[in-house]
Amino acid sequence: MIRGLLYQTRDWLDDWTKSGSNAFVHHELYRNSLPDCISDAFTALSSYLSRTPETSEMVLRIAELKAERLLVSEGDRNTAGDILKSLSRVQALLVYCTIRLLDGDLRQRHKAEQHLQTLQDWTKEMMNNAIEATNNGDMIIKNHLTDASPQYFTLPLLLGQFSPEQLLWHSWVLSESVRRTWCVSMGLQSGYELLKTESGPCYGTLPITTRKGLWEARSAFAWIKMCADSNIGFMCRNDHEKVMVDMGPGDIDDFALCMMELDIGPDRMARWKSERSGTSEQPMMARQWILNDQQGFETSLEYETKVPIPSQDELGPNDVLVKLHAASLNYRDLVIAASAQFGPITPPMVTLCDGAGSVEAVGSSVKDYKLGDRVITFPAPDVVVERGSDADVNMSDVPTMLGLGTRGTLCTHGVFLESALVHAPQSLDWLQAATLPVTWITAWNALSKLGRDKIGPHTWILVQGTGGVSVATLQLASSLGLTIVATTSSQEKAKKLKKLGATHVVNYRENATAWGKEARSLTPNGVGFDMIIDIGGDETLKHSLEAVRPYGSIQVVGAVAQNTEAVPMMGALMFTCTIRGFLMGSQNQYKDLVRYIDEKKLKPVYDDMVFELVDAKEAYRKLKEQKHFAKVVIRIDHD
Repeated sequence: MIRGLLYQTRDWLDDWTKSGSNAFVHHELYRNSLPDCISDAFTALSSYLSRTPETSEMVLRIAELKAERLLVSEGDRNTAGDILKSLSRVQALLVYCTIRLLDGDLRQRHKAEQHLQTLQDWTKEMMNNAIEATNNGDMIIKNHLTDASPQYFTLPLLLGQFSPEQLLWHSWVLSESVRRTWCVSMGLQSGYELLKTESGPCYGTLPITTRKGLWEARSAFAWIKMCADSNIGFMCRNDHEKVMVDMGPGDIDDFALCMMELDIGPDRMARWKSERSGTSEQPMMARQWILNDQQGFETSLEYETKVPIPSQDELGPNDVLVKLHAASLNYRDLVIAASAQFGPITPPMVTLCDGAGSVEAVGSSVKDYKLGDRVITFPAPDVVVERGSDADVNMSDVPTMLGLGTRGTLCTHGVFLESALVHAPQSLDWLQAATLPVTWITAWNALSKLGRDKIGPHTWILVQGTGGVSVATLQLASSLGLTIVATTSSQEKAKKLKKLGATHVVNYRENATAWGKEARSLTPNGVGFDMIIDIGGDETLKHSLEAVRPYGSIQVVGAVAQNTEAVPMMGALMFTCTIRGFLMGSQNQYKDLVRYIDEKKLKPVYDDMVFELVDAKEAYRKLKEQKHFAKVVIRIDHD
C-alpha cells in the first residue's frame, strides 16, 4: 500500500495535466495568480508524461534543470506569512521528486533523494505558516485547520470584492490544500524511505475533509449548500472508525478513500465497502491481474478485486490451492501481453508464471504437499504430466505454460496442478524465492553443460547484461568458482556486478561495435571464453562469436535485443564453436537447484524497486524500459 501511494501520487499529477486539478491541487487555487514555480513544474510534468524513448533523456534533463532552478530561487526565500507561496513551492518540488523517484533512472533517483530533505523542510514551513495564521487572528483559516464544520466569522474588509460565501470557500480551499499537500508530501517521503530501508519515519497526522463533492464543487454557493446539507466528514488520519460508521464508501471522495486504505489495508477496506453496500460478507476474496486480450499490458491488463476463492471441496484431485506472497516478471510476459508470438491466450488469463507462496488446501490425490508448505511454481506442469520430471522444456511446450496456456501467478490465491509446484528453498524469503522459476532454472540448465573438469577459476565465462537470467548465471557461476566477465551499459550496474562476483566488467555502450573483442582480450592470452551466456539473439551473437574460444560454447537464453539482421550460422563453423538455444530445465533439475541454493546459502538478488500487487502495471513498465537490475518482483500483501 505504501508503494500504492507513491504511484497514486504520480496518477494524481497526471490528472492535473489533463483536467487542471487533482486530489491536492484545487481548481481554484491558482486561478487568479499562477506562481512561476508552478508554471515550470506543470510544463516539466506535461513534457515528462508525453515523452517518447527518443526524448526521454532530454525531458528528464529539463526537469532536472527546472528543479535546480527552483531550489536556487526558493532556497533562502522567507515565506513566513505567505501560505500560498509556501504551498506552491512544496507542490512544485513534489512534482520533480515524484517523477524522478519513480522514473527508474538511477541518476535521477539519486538526485531526487538529495532533495527529499528540502521537501520535508519546505512542507514543515508551509504548515508552520498555516498555524501562524491562526495565531495572528485569521479566524477563517483557523477554523478550517482545526474544526469540522464551516461557520461565519467577522470577515476582513474585502466584502466589496468577495461575498462572505466566497471568502469562506476560498479560505477552505487554501487550508484544505495545505492539509492534502502535507499528507501527500510527507507520505511520499516516509513511504519511499520505508521501501528503501524497510524503516521510515512517522511525521504525524493531519485532518482532512472526506465528503465527496466538496473538493470538486465549482462555486462557493455549491460548496456552502453541500456543507449545509450533509456531514462534511472531517477525519484525522488513523481516526477513521467514526467516519466508517457515519458514512458509506459512496459518501467519501477518492483522496480520503486512498488515505483510509493506506491506514487500514486493502482487505479491511474491501470488507467495509462490501458491508456498507449491503452485500453478504465474503471474508476470503482473491485479487488478481488478468489479460483480456493481447494488445499490450497498458490496455489488456485488468485488476480484479473480488474473485471467489475455491474451497477444498471444489479442488480437483491433483489441485493445490496456494496463497501467493510474491511474483516476478520475465521478458516473455511483455510479449504475451502484446502479441500471440508464443501462442494465444484464452481470456481471462491470470498472467505471469513465477511465484512463491504457501499451501492453503490440497486435492484428494496430492501426495507431496500439505497445508502450510512453502512452494514455488514450476511454469511447465504439462511437461511433467506428459513426459515426466526429467523432461526438458521445448518451444512446443511454451503455449501450455503458466500465464499463457493456464492461469498464472499474479494473484493473491491460485489453484495449480501438483506438477506446477516444487518445495521452496528454506533459506530464502518470498521475494527471493519468486525469482527462481524461469531465470534461475535456465541459468542452472546452461551451466550444467560444463563438465566437472571445468569447475574452477580456469574456466572463463562471459555473461551478457543485467537481466534476470544474466544475474542468476553470474551468482551461480561465482558460487562455482568460475572467472566471470560481465557486460553492462552503466557504471552503477558495473559496481553491482563486481559485488556479485564479476572479475571484469565491459561497458558495451562505450564500445558498441567491438565489445566482444574487448571482452576476449581479457582472457588468458586472448584465447576467448569457454562459455558465453547470450541474451540478445541476433543483435549480440556477432559479438559472442568474436569472444568465444575455439570449441567453446555460446548458450543462447534470450532474444531481448531488437535487430532484424540475422547472424549467419556459418560463423559457428568459422569460429569452431557450439551455439545452443536454452529454455528452462526439467523439474528434477529445478529440485537440484533448490537443494544447491540451500546448501550454498545463495541469496538471489532482485531490482531495488519492489512493486505491490496493485501496482503491477508499473512493474511491467519498469521491465519494458529495461531500467531494472536482475528480476522485477512484486510483493503480494494479505493485510
